[in-house]
Amino acid sequence: MSPENGQRLGRIAEAYYNPKPWESEGLYRALGVRKIKRLIPDAPVYHLKSLDQKGLELFEKQMQCNEKIHSLATIAVPSIGATLGTLFWLVSHEPLFIYVGAATGGIMGIIPNIPLVMIQRYNRLRIRRVLNRIKSANR
Repeated sequence: MSPENGQRLGRIAEAYYNPKPWESEGLYRALGVRKIKRLIPDAPVYHLKSLDQKGLELFEKQMQCNEKIHSLATIAVPSIGATLGTLFWLVSHEPLFIYVGAATGGIMGIIPNIPLVMIQRYNRLRIRRVLNRIKSANR
């Protein structure tokens, strides 16, 4: 990959991970993110290691990785379900398999992953707020 392409990909990723103008902690609270967070088991690997700037930035990077995984699963799992349904249809000539595969993939891909992406984005807003306070205090 050329350096220009790497820089371009970096800008795209940064644009995706930066909070959007319409995103706010209040929006995510209204969507029930705090209630959803209580239902999700915590993985000890992702706990915040320290409250200094480096610790928060590392935690934010971990959350970006998690969000990427869940975002891709939201797209990939329905596609896999539709593909499997199509394969079963090719073998059996029963069109119902396409719909069942797509629906099953959609349910398994979207329902568990969208709330997890929302949690990551909600937490990023909160961490960015703290990071901005730390950076402004260090000036």
